[in-house]
Amino acid sequence: FIFFNQIDGQVRASIVDPHGHHLEDSLVKLQGLARFAQEFGDDFYRIEALAKVGTKMKVLNLKDEMVRQAVIHAHDTVLAIYESDVADYYKLA
Repeated sequence: FIFFNQIDGQVRASIVDPHGHHLEDSLVKLQGLARFAQEFGDDFYRIEALAKVGTKMKVLNLKDEMVRQAVIHAHDTVLAIYESDVADYYKLA
């Protein structure tokens, strides 16, 4: 999804990806989004991937370098990334 917010008088776009961790190609898609964020992240207010883990929503902030690198270099499952320390619990603003 692409959302638009007015931030400090400017309209900024955000990408929020509801990212299922159960699909066979979920890791390569998440890595592609992380690489996109690495190259074009400054053009967006937020680039986040969300997934339901158990009963909670978890978020990966792909504008964060440490999160991006963990995703890009992952050899594990996407679920393992969402269960790791690089993911946060999603909080409604």
